[in-house]
Amino acid sequence: MRIRGEEWERAHSIFVSKAAPTMILSGSNQHVITFAKKLRKREDMIRDWENNGGVYLDYCVIVNKHKLFQEDNLEENAYSLYNQASALVKRLSGLIQRRKFAFKSRLVSEKRFLFNEKVCLSEMSTKLGECLVSFHRHSSQRIEATFEVSRDLTKLLIPDDHRIRLMEHLSSQFVLTSA
Repeated sequence: MRIRGEEWERAHSIFVSKAAPTMILSGSNQHVITFAKKLRKREDMIRDWENNGGVYLDYCVIVNKHKLFQEDNLEENAYSLYNQASALVKRLSGLIQRRKFAFKSRLVSEKRFLFNEKVCLSEMSTKLGECLVSFHRHSSQRIEATFEVSRDLTKLLIPDDHRIRLMEHLSSQFVLTSA
């Protein structure tokens, strides 16, 4: 990605609305990380980087950490990962809320990109929900955190069947730890 002059804001906009969703949907999380790190170097020139492009970057990092965590190849503990995922849930739900109006656009030229972006945010929500529940299960969190996780899951753009499955996992863990 080459960015000329002072076009960082425009590059960020294209990254958030088109490039990152396309890359995530095609399973190219490493490309998202590569491009996002280039943009992050200029975050001082990009309005609200942390809550837009930064969400895509942090999502890909968390998903990679989750994979390593499941393979027992990560030194970081589940409690720290749970806290990172929980903070990201709040930022992702904020991004979803800010984008809801755009999803109702009637511009034919934008429909395909908006559809990809919405599907991507749903995919990110589902995967992040899975990470959050997994990290919570392994973190020996207090019982009250179970309610925080369930509340966080309702803020994301997770399809109902996936949300129900995640809630079932969370509920069974709650019953096991409170018994």
